[in-house]
Order: sequence, then structure tokens, then C-alpha cells
Amino acid sequence: MEMGLVKGSPSLDGTNGGSWDYLLLAHPDDTVAARLMEEKLSFYRDYGLKAAAKTKPYITVASFSAFERMEETMIRWLHRIISNNRSFPVSLNNYSGIPAHTIYLRVQDPAPFQNLVSQLSVVEQYVKSNGFSGMNLIQKPLMNIARGLPQGLYEKALIDYSQKTFHDSFMVNELHLIKRKDQFENSRRVAVFPLFSMEKNMLN
Repeated sequence: MEMGLVKGSPSLDGTNGGSWDYLLLAHPDDTVAARLMEEKLSFYRDYGLKAAAKTKPYITVASFSAFERMEETMIRWLHRIISNNRSFPVSLNNYSGIPAHTIYLRVQDPAPFQNLVSQLSVVEQYVKSNGFSGMNLIQKPLMNIARGLPQGLYEKALIDYSQKTFHDSFMVNELHLIKRKDQFENSRRVAVFPLFSMEKNMLN
């Protein structure tokens, strides 16, 4: 189940500027992203939840809190780990819900994501060694359509969406690391990590 960011215990100080929230994300390609945005816009038109239409589609791989001064080390480890994993396909297959607040599209085969996060223990240990509570490593990846729903709206939407179908797929060729001070601030991209691609390797 996708959870919120793991908050660290360290407080703000003048030397590190305080902690940031980090997200490691997989994005769909432009064609699938456009179709997903239409799904999110459709939810907004049907249920009046504006927030659903404002967020670009992504799948969260991991989330955590850390100090900005830790970025260089985190980027080095993440690049080493992610570059040794091959690009993989993601199939989105129909709707489901997280009671009682989120409507999402199921990831048909979570194994490539689970394999990836199982390799992030060294990054998690580094995060913990700096006083934070660790990383939220997503074992059940999903593609949000709408989140933060009032319970009554969630229950109505889940009934409606249980009668709908959706199928599409895309390749995950890279992961993005972004950061933000809190959920209400615009995110900033920190780094992009390409996965290993046999096709690109043969061209080089």
C-alpha cells in the first residue's frame, strides 16, 4: 500500500537547512501519461475534486526524509543501484481503492519494483545513520487517479470505478528523484537515474 512520506526526527538548524521530503518516482511515457491525465480530468469533472486533475501521473517507488547535505551520497548510491537494473514494462490493469481515500490503477506485476526496492537497504541505512526513521519502500506499487477523498465520495467513486475497465502499458527506462519541503510545495527534481537498457547498450 502506498503510504505518506516518512518524517525524520531531526529538527531544523542553521547548518543543514532542515529536512526535505524525497520521492523516487517512475513516470509513464507521454502517450500513456496523456491518457492517465484524461482519466484524472474525468474524475474531476464527475466528482468535482480539483486536486485529482492537478497532479501528473507517477508511481512512487520509495519515499523518505533527509537533509539536503546528504544528496550527493544518496545520488551516488541510487545511481549505482538503479543503473544495474534493467528497464522493465509496467501494465496497468483496472481500478481499485485504498479505504477510504484513494482510487488507483493496479500495477499488474509488482515484481520489478519489489526487486528494486529490495536493493535500497544501503541507502536506507545511510538515511537512518543521520537520525531519520528510514525509508518507505513501496511493496505494492500503484498509479493514483484520485487521493485524499472524503469517505462518502470514495465509496461512491469505488462503486462507479469497479464497473470501468482500463488497460495500458509503458516501459520504465528511468527513475526520478524529487524533493519538496512539504506536500503543499512544488517539487524540485534532484536527479534522473537511467535503468540499464540492452538496446541502448548495443548502440553504444
